[in-house]
Amino acid sequence: VICIIGNDACWSQIEREQVPKLGDNTACMIQYCDYDVVSKGYGGDGETVWDKTQIQDALKRAKEFVKTNNAPYVINAHIGITDFREGSISV
Repeated sequence: VICIIGNDACWSQIEREQVPKLGDNTACMIQYCDYDVVSKGYGGDGETVWDKTQIQDALKRAKEFVKTNNAPYVINAHIGITDFREGSISV
């Protein structure tokens, strides 16, 4: 399993609905989490990427790791906050 996590240091999906309804973003803003380190703690591996130009090389390393170790790999992709999904339904 290869998992790419879009990490925006915010619960944006929740914030998008919470702010209009409640007028505030309490508990939505978080720090960048080290999801790749969590994967390592469970026997997998992973890495953090800060720029979209790093994704292809990270995917190559992920594929090789998964193939040789039969364990999961997490790509922790730091992204910015956008309104990309504005209007979508959060569940």
